[in-house]
Amino acid sequence: MLGWQIFVCRQVDGGSVPATPESETHRALLYWDEGLFGLGWLKALAKSGAAIDLGGNGYPWSFTAQASVIRAHWPGPGPGSEGPWDIGPETCRETGEPVAPGALLADCPADEWLKIDAWDQS
Repeated sequence: MLGWQIFVCRQVDGGSVPATPESETHRALLYWDEGLFGLGWLKALAKSGAAIDLGGNGYPWSFTAQASVIRAHWPGPGPGSEGPWDIGPETCRETGEPVAPGALLADCPADEWLKIDAWDQS
């Protein structure tokens, strides 16, 4: 598949400041496979100043944005997406039930800075 595997993660340090390319992260809040142009929404957020493009070469290409920005702008599966939005490894609460896509992201404080890593799948 030509495209991207995208991971949205919390920072280990709590996310009180924007992530850097070297920021350590927890397991993914959510991840999904996206088509060739699947980074368009992140690039647009960076261009508008709502996110920061941390650069990279696709292994990964990283961004950082506050949780409120990601919640407001993540587009859902677009053309060329592989399957539905998936939740990362922390998929279950105490009940063992699956968590709905985006629920872990919804639990983040609005001003928490998250790191988004996009891995080239070509």
